[in-house]
Amino acid sequence: MADATPAAPAPLDSANTWYLALLEREAALAGKDFDAAEAAEWLLLSPAGGQTASAGAPMTLAVNSRLSDCSVRLNARSGETLSWYLDVLATGGSEAMPADQALALAIEVAQPPDDAVLASSAYETMADRCFFRARWDHVVGGIPVEGDYIEVLINGQHRKAFALSRIWRQPRVGKGAQEL
Repeated sequence: MADATPAAPAPLDSANTWYLALLEREAALAGKDFDAAEAAEWLLLSPAGGQTASAGAPMTLAVNSRLSDCSVRLNARSGETLSWYLDVLATGGSEAMPADQALALAIEVAQPPDDAVLASSAYETMADRCFFRARWDHVVGGIPVEGDYIEVLINGQHRKAFALSRIWRQPRVGKGAQEL
């Protein structure tokens, strides 16, 4: 995935340097380690509210950070979330979280509707990643709705969900072709 963090415009170099020095000083006062060079990779000041950066002009700045890639898919008509994925939480997983607790977290994240049927819930290992997968199928009147599902992926080590996918449509239930 391409780096979505924009480079700081030249007039903001001194503001970024000042802010990193401020964070370094505060970390030292708190007795914590702080690597300004590393922080510069994920922390950036940028003009807030659509302002244009220009040397010597006062402006309001926003603090931006990039800790990980994140993707979100939305339904363009309804705005409903179709899926999200947080890469930073996908790594370093284990089965440290008991499966029943992982399922409870998956239910909290997924909020499956009444016509959802739990199809699977278990830990899996894929390549070098260990995670808990809970998947619900959509069943209406005993008939599965093809292609509809809700799936949540949980990192047991971090005890956090890192992915949700949801395809859930309202089927038109009515007279069959023979009855028309």
